[in-house]
Amino acid sequence: NGGMSRFEKFKHYHSQFLNKKLSQVEILDLADSFSDLVVQKVIKSKNVPGVLSFLKEAGKKYKLFISTGTPEDEINLILQGKGIKSYFEKVYGSPSKKTEHIKKIKNNYSYKSNNLVFFGDSITDLCAANSTNVPFILIENQFNNELSLSYKGKKIKNFISFKI
Repeated sequence: NGGMSRFEKFKHYHSQFLNKKLSQVEILDLADSFSDLVVQKVIKSKNVPGVLSFLKEAGKKYKLFISTGTPEDEINLILQGKGIKSYFEKVYGSPSKKTEHIKKIKNNYSYKSNNLVFFGDSITDLCAANSTNVPFILIENQFNNELSLSYKGKKIKNFISFKI
């Protein structure tokens, strides 16, 4: 369930695998624990090869946005920690859904679907792009092999040779 909000994942996993319905307090406690475990690890993780050059070049010509299932306050901490927040016009995270993010971008910036490109690595990214008629480019990685095999559109492994 890559790309899905962790709040939805907690509910789903507990319901489906543990036969337990979580209270809102339990969900928030789990989210806090999860956040404590991952934020610094994500900040310290390696970037997708070539992405910094891509952001610098693309940012000169286009407004760049992020749409993620990560909570908005947390993704902003991560972007600041990685030193890349300034490249993005606006960052959208959970609890809003990715489809809502795209609709906001289109409405707030007067973009049509063909003015946008959604780079993503999960089925939720692909579904959001498809449901809003936005062209999609799949970023292949070790966690999306099944999606990569079934997806017939544009795919990249990194940004090293990607040209704007």
